[in-house]
Amino acid sequence: MSRAVRIIFLSAACAAAAPVFGGKDIEISAAYQRARYVETFPDPLYVGETDYLAGSASQARAMAHLSGFYIPQLTLSYQALSVSSTSETRQKNSYQINGYLSSYLSAMAAKDTGVLRWHYGFAALVTFGYRSSADAAGNVLSDRAIDTRLSQAYPAGGFTLFPLAPVRFSMTFLSGDANLLYGWLRLQAEFETEHHIFMPAFEMLNHASFGKGLPNFVQPPGAFNMGYAYKLGDTKLGARLGFVLNSRQGFENARVSFGDRLLFEFSVAWRLRVAE
Repeated sequence: MSRAVRIIFLSAACAAAAPVFGGKDIEISAAYQRARYVETFPDPLYVGETDYLAGSASQARAMAHLSGFYIPQLTLSYQALSVSSTSETRQKNSYQINGYLSSYLSAMAAKDTGVLRWHYGFAALVTFGYRSSADAAGNVLSDRAIDTRLSQAYPAGGFTLFPLAPVRFSMTFLSGDANLLYGWLRLQAEFETEHHIFMPAFEMLNHASFGKGLPNFVQPPGAFNMGYAYKLGDTKLGARLGFVLNSRQGFENARVSFGDRLLFEFSVAWRLRVAE
């Protein structure tokens, strides 16, 4: 075990001292994610117990990573999150999920300082939902409106330990590929070979609790996901399979089924080298 640790730190030190590619390049990527949005409600059959509804949720992302343009590294990202509306009748009571749309924009720069790469920037979230109102005749009308509770701008940042080594670790808040539904703070390890990258990660701070203005560390649903990417020349294909954790806290003790806690993402990236 001690020998393996020495090998990891030696490779990290060598990578940190190695020269960085001095040219310009752009990596453009796109991703699509499927998940389930869960909303709980008191169960009338049990005192102190809750049940839940689940609706489909999908995320689409476009990202550009620029190296050597004015600043060493810059990552621009746009995401869209869509949660569908769902309604069910149980025990003669009607329950529903009000669907909404979120748009997310992130700009984050990075700077290497030896064995650390610092990430800093900002992120902005604009969430659209439905607002109900009554007209003069008493009819209830529903129209789309901005949810000010879930529309804010945030500072973003974090660090990567051993950024140029084949084994590296990072902690990033509101990264460009943040999971808008179940996690904004990501703790991730990366293991890279010539053609493969393995990326186990844990995410916490869900979209709804953090949208209240302060992180909810008491009841935060988190998600563990295993990411994998295959490099083929300047093209990179990736996938993430995740599972929502600590549901008894974040979902208010509802017994959420296994299928409603799964996450899946597919991504593709292409690197373009720009001649000087």
